[in-house]
Amino acid sequence: MQKRAKPTLDPWTFDALRDQYPRTAELFQASEWYSRLDANDITKALYHFLDSKGYTIIVHSLNKSARANSAIGGYEATITIKAKDVKFSSQVFPSLDDARIHALAYVVDIFEEELRPV
Repeated sequence: MQKRAKPTLDPWTFDALRDQYPRTAELFQASEWYSRLDANDITKALYHFLDSKGYTIIVHSLNKSARANSAIGGYEATITIKAKDVKFSSQVFPSLDDARIHALAYVVDIFEEELRPV
């Protein structure tokens, strides 16, 4: 059974990324996706950057019932890393942004770990 997630709706900022994930921030800043104009909300650009590295996040809506015209019951994220599906979470998020930000945090954490020297 899927459980309802708590709302988190905080956009990613470049400063927060740099503080928590310095290696990822360095690569992101050197990429074509980074723009100083968007430093207060890098969520969308970070999605594109990670997708270009093989880390894909897809967020989709869930209907409350099987009927095609039923109301949306929440959002769920699917993560693919380098062409392999990753078991992410069975949580249902109340909004599209909440699902995207939660999945993004998970993927950035994995990306940063893979950047660590052995």
